[in-house]
Amino acid sequence: MDLLSIMSSQIAIALENARLYEVVARSKREWEATFDAIADGISIHDADFRIVRANRALAERLGTTPRALVGRTCYELFHHSQSPLENCPHASVMQNGQPQSIELEEPVLGGTFQLSTYPLRNGRGEITGSVHVLRDITAQKQIQASLIQTEKLTALGCLAASLAHEINNPLQALRSGLRLLVNRPLEEEKRQRYLEIASREVERVIAIVERVLNFYRPSAEQRELTAINEVVDETLALAGKRLQHGRVVVRRELAAGLPPVEAVGDQLKQVFLNIVLNALEAMPDGGELTVKTGWEQTRQEVWIAFTDTGEGIPPENLSRIFEPFYTTRLKGTGLGLSISHGIVERHGGRIEVESEVGRGSTFTVWLPVGGQDHA
Repeated sequence: MDLLSIMSSQIAIALENARLYEVVARSKREWEATFDAIADGISIHDADFRIVRANRALAERLGTTPRALVGRTCYELFHHSQSPLENCPHASVMQNGQPQSIELEEPVLGGTFQLSTYPLRNGRGEITGSVHVLRDITAQKQIQASLIQTEKLTALGCLAASLAHEINNPLQALRSGLRLLVNRPLEEEKRQRYLEIASREVERVIAIVERVLNFYRPSAEQRELTAINEVVDETLALAGKRLQHGRVVVRRELAAGLPPVEAVGDQLKQVFLNIVLNALEAMPDGGELTVKTGWEQTRQEVWIAFTDTGEGIPPENLSRIFEPFYTTRLKGTGLGLSISHGIVERHGGRIEVESEVGRGSTFTVWLPVGGQDHA
């Protein structure tokens, strides 16, 4: 009887172990199926930068199998380098334990990707590696670029009449000077003076056309250290004649010695121009536009504030002004502020709005300081 009891107990344990093994095996199969079903490329890296696991989506993008990726270092696989690159997200996560997300061009994979990196910890909470999630955002970036370019055309459409007038003025002066040179005998001194005037007017036309072309040209995504006051000046020069026609007086209070920001300059110019044109439309009978710049040293942020004396924004509309296609104008697309908001967010910044009906609005753009520490 004791032997039968012992055998029954052993059989029960064996059956339970078999059941637990099957549960574990099924869970493993389900985990692997889930891992491979995800469309984003996923890889798990150990402390030595080596891939210990990769899903099917990543392997297929690389034209190989998940098994073939195991043991290879990420810097050799993606960058054909013999050592980790500077600002490597894996190294950063291993060091500080904080997740991070970056956008990058990956020639090996052929496209633009958002790479999110997360720390991998053991049972004691120690960081043993990282998980990388690679999402293809190529199509998204192309749509963004198309929307930005469309909004540029819309802005130029608003400026077309004033730009034509601005170009016409130097051309008229040039025509008058050339007529005098051709039709009248002039002393050499007067002739030289008229030629100098003609040369200045030609340069003026060239400068106007270059401003328009620089604004219209599709922007490269490459960021560089950018002087904010220069971008503000270029924006106000582009909109200058339109503001003059709208009887809007511009007051500038640009802080000296501002640190640069890391940005795509012409994208910021588009943001500023959109805010300026919105201010202009809010002042149909003319008014005052005050543009100020400054920086918060403690937060390492530069700010640019545009304050108008226009109609103001009703409180019920204020929370919706950055929504795509939201507009209160008959001819508006509702994309200008939405696109501007997206541009500023992608630069790591934000736009704050204060408004009072009948008194005007202030749009303040905040951007992180770029380059070295300015503390």
